[in-house]
Amino acid sequence: ADKTKTQVADNIRLAGETKTVGKTKTQVADNIKLAGETKTVGKTKTQIANVIKKVDETMTAVVAD
Repeated sequence: ADKTKTQVADNIRLAGETKTVGKTKTQVADNIKLAGETKTVGKTKTQIANVIKKVDETMTAVVAD
Protein backbone atom coordinates (compact mmCIF):
# COMPACT_ATOMS: atom_id res chain seq x y z
CA ALA A 1 0.00 0.00 0.00
CA ASP A 2 2.85 2.38 0.85
CA LYS A 3 4.47 1.67 -2.50
CA THR A 4 1.20 2.52 -4.27
CA LYS A 5 0.93 5.79 -2.32
CA THR A 6 4.43 6.75 -3.46
CA GLN A 7 3.57 5.86 -7.05
CA VAL A 8 0.42 7.98 -6.97
CA ALA A 9 2.43 10.88 -5.54
CA ASP A 10 5.00 10.45 -8.31
CA ASN A 11 2.28 10.37 -10.95
CA ILE A 12 0.79 13.61 -9.60
CA ARG A 13 4.26 15.19 -9.59
CA LEU A 14 4.88 14.03 -13.17
CA ALA A 15 1.49 15.37 -14.24
CA GLY A 16 2.44 18.73 -12.77
CA GLU A 17 5.78 18.72 -14.58
CA THR A 18 4.16 17.74 -17.88
CA LYS A 19 1.91 20.80 -17.72
CA THR A 20 4.98 23.04 -17.78
CA VAL A 21 6.38 21.44 -20.96
CA GLY A 22 5.51 23.60 -23.98
CA LYS A 23 5.47 20.69 -26.41
CA THR A 24 2.87 18.85 -24.34
CA LYS A 25 0.63 21.92 -24.30
CA THR A 26 0.78 22.01 -28.11
CA GLN A 27 0.00 18.30 -28.24
CA VAL A 28 -3.05 18.74 -26.01
CA ALA A 29 -4.20 21.61 -28.23
CA ASP A 30 -3.76 19.39 -31.31
CA ASN A 31 -5.74 16.59 -29.67
CA ILE A 32 -8.60 18.99 -28.90
CA LYS A 33 -8.48 20.27 -32.50
CA LEU A 34 -8.55 16.69 -33.81
CA ALA A 35 -11.48 15.85 -31.52
CA GLY A 36 -13.32 18.86 -32.98
CA GLU A 37 -12.57 17.73 -36.54
CA THR A 38 -13.71 14.20 -35.77
CA LYS A 39 -17.13 15.53 -34.74
CA THR A 40 -17.65 16.85 -38.27
CA VAL A 41 -17.14 13.40 -39.83
CA GLY A 42 -20.54 11.90 -40.66
CA LYS A 43 -19.56 8.31 -39.93
CA THR A 44 -18.22 9.28 -36.51
CA LYS A 45 -21.49 11.07 -35.70
CA THR A 46 -23.36 7.85 -36.45
CA GLN A 47 -20.90 5.91 -34.32
CA ILE A 48 -21.34 8.34 -31.41
CA ALA A 49 -25.13 8.12 -31.81
CA ASN A 50 -24.90 4.31 -31.67
CA VAL A 51 -22.82 4.45 -28.49
CA ILE A 52 -25.38 6.79 -26.88
CA LYS A 53 -28.18 4.44 -27.97
CA LYS A 54 -26.30 1.48 -26.43
CA VAL A 55 -25.82 3.40 -23.18
CA ASP A 56 -29.56 4.17 -23.14
CA GLU A 57 -30.35 0.49 -23.73
CA THR A 58 -27.98 -0.55 -20.94
CA MET A 59 -29.53 1.93 -18.53
CA THR A 60 -33.00 0.61 -19.40
CA ALA A 61 -31.77 -2.93 -18.76
CA VAL A 62 -30.38 -1.90 -15.36
CA VAL A 63 -33.64 -0.16 -14.43
CA ALA A 64 -35.63 -3.22 -15.57
CA ASP A 65 -33.67 -5.40 -13.14
